[in-house]
Amino acid sequence: MKFHASLFRAAAFALLTVCSASAQAIVGAWSFGNTVTPSSAGTGVLVFLDNGVYFHIESENVADAANGTNGMERGTYTWNSTTDAFTATTLVNSNGQWGLSHGVPPNVAVSGNTMTIDSFTLTRVQPTSSAIVGAWAFGNTATPTAAGTGVLVFLDNGIYFHAESENVADAANGTNGMERGTYTWNPTTDAFSAATLVNSNGQWGFSHGAPLNVAVSGNTMSIESFTLTRVSAVPEPSTYAMFAGLGALGLVVWRRRRAAA
Repeated sequence: MKFHASLFRAAAFALLTVCSASAQAIVGAWSFGNTVTPSSAGTGVLVFLDNGVYFHIESENVADAANGTNGMERGTYTWNSTTDAFTATTLVNSNGQWGLSHGVPPNVAVSGNTMTIDSFTLTRVQPTSSAIVGAWAFGNTATPTAAGTGVLVFLDNGIYFHAESENVADAANGTNGMERGTYTWNPTTDAFSAATLVNSNGQWGFSHGAPLNVAVSGNTMSIESFTLTRVSAVPEPSTYAMFAGLGALGLVVWRRRRAAA
């Protein structure tokens, strides 16, 4: 019975690993281009939320300047992790024909930390020892209120991207758009500084007065009185069902071991 118990543990671990890897593998932030020193092809990030909303941020795409401009998109998407089938509907667009607004790829493939869209490759923004790294969402991303919505993405190379839209309450000071810049953050003191390099959103974001402190506690970020939530995948219902099944199987193994003792 020891063999069977060990086999169960190995199988359970393998199944849990597969579940966590496959459940919403698309969710998170994906960067493209040289984010520090962009080439003529530009740079940016594509963020997929677990509620079916996406944000696209792109800048400095000189090679395709005739068709777009520094800006952002907010929209909805669907993705089939088995077939790679992908659809998207753009709801807000300030970048012209860049992004997903003018021609949605039929397939999006995710393999580990690499995303392939046609012949285009993006890299997952992975967690590091610095708790600030990753994508952070604010506002109601699916149905924005008058305060608007958006995402803030911090990369481990000291680069940040900001996208914000539909902030009707502060429309006098900004517009749907994006920022790319550099930042520093001290996790011990929460001291924060930022320098905006590209700005298409007016006075929103960090371009007109970066906060002095940014605090991170688990999946919550506090910028003064402003709260953001880390973008991360959550287990799908089928995953919970598998957890329950593994628990039941474990109980059976345990009972058989006791009976054989």
